[in-house]
Formats: sequence, C-alpha cells, structure tokens
Amino acid sequence: LRGLFAAGTPIIGICAAGVLIRCLAPLLADKTAEPAVLAARRNALAAGAEVTVLKEDIFDLPGELHGQFDYLLEYTCFCAVSPLRRFEYDRVAWQLLKPGGMLVGAFFPLDKPLAEGGPPWGVTISELHALFSLHWQLDREEAPEDSIEPRRGREVLQYWRKV
Repeated sequence: LRGLFAAGTPIIGICAAGVLIRCLAPLLADKTAEPAVLAARRNALAAGAEVTVLKEDIFDLPGELHGQFDYLLEYTCFCAVSPLRRFEYDRVAWQLLKPGGMLVGAFFPLDKPLAEGGPPWGVTISELHALFSLHWQLDREEAPEDSIEPRRGREVLQYWRKV
C-alpha cells in the first residue's frame, strides 16, 4: 500500500465501521495524537499524497467518484451488505473503478451459513464467482497467509479486474 500511495495511485477503500482505517493504523507514524483516520490523512499529506475520507453509505456515493480509481480495497463491507443487495455492490464497485481497475477483496466469513443472518452475512467462494464473473476477470485467488487468528481459514483474498 505504501508504494501505491507514494506513486499517487488512486485507491478507494471500503469497509464497515472504519475497519480498514484500523487495519492501516500500524502503518501510521503517530497513532496517539488523534484518531487513526485523521492521522492517516495527515501522514498522507506530509508524504505528498492526497487522502479524502468519506463516511457514506456505499449505495449513495457521489457520482463524481465514478471511474476515478485504479484499485478498490474491500474489507468487511461486502459481508455487511444484505445478500439481497450484493448485485448492487457489484455495480457500485464497477462504477468506481477505471477501465482495467482492480477490486482487491478479503471476503469473509466463508464458514457462516446465510440462514444465521447478519451482519456479518456469510459468503461463499461460489457466490463470489457467480456474482463477479459477469463483469470482472478473476486474476488471482488465495487464502491469506497473514490473516488474524480469528479469521484464519475463514476468508479468501480475490483480485478481480474490471473488464
């Protein structure tokens, strides 16, 4: 991520309840003076990279964001979306990315039946393939080697390229 930020690569991260910011917090220089989201922005600006933080419903993002990003980082947003609206998630992700852009997602939880409800709602690899294969090309799929212990074996890392 540091290399992408340093290169000025347009990236959008989507998550539930600021999880992505907390995951990025270890990369921040000073985490004690202010909330992680503010520290991330300050550190990015100091490094010459622009960071904008939005607290929005992903289904209501401003239209001017469409086609603006090379990468979309997904972490815990998809599992917070009702399975009845996941086709809308696919549309939003596709709209946000530039042609050839990459959706990089750690999808979780693989071991939770949908009947148990949510959020987090369960997800299966076959559901992800069925949903995304219509508008995306799967470049890579793997079990993350560095998952946190409670999620080890319960998530899949997928790289989907917009086609």
